[in-house]
Amino acid sequence: MTVAVQTVSSNAVIDAILNLLNAELATMAGQFTAHSWGDPEDKPPARNYVLVSTYRRFGGSDRLGGLASTSWRVNFRAVGYPRECHALLDRCTRALEEMSIVVGDLTSTGATFETEDPVRQDDDQLGLFTGLRSFIFVL
Repeated sequence: MTVAVQTVSSNAVIDAILNLLNAELATMAGQFTAHSWGDPEDKPPARNYVLVSTYRRFGGSDRLGGLASTSWRVNFRAVGYPRECHALLDRCTRALEEMSIVVGDLTSTGATFETEDPVRQDDDQLGLFTGLRSFIFVL
């Protein structure tokens, strides 16, 4: 028996996640957006935004039911004033927690909360705050 394995690019995964997050953030009053972390073409505003990164987790995760070479971690970091920073983290969590992510013909397991860095003052001397949450899923 032959099993076909479908590979997924990290760009396709981050695009799918950005679509989910930006759809949720669009429901908030104000101009709040999610951006790809490290993409020089995707420049966030000066404050009140979310940076998103994804990483393939080779070896999988026991928290997701065993080893799988297609486990992924998504991190999102909110940057802004304290109230907005908390709101951005909560809205992004609402968009991802236990939700399936569709990339091409593949649908992930529900995204599971993994860890967070609480909201704290950023080191940038601009009076902004930052917080990070991470989720894992299998695709």
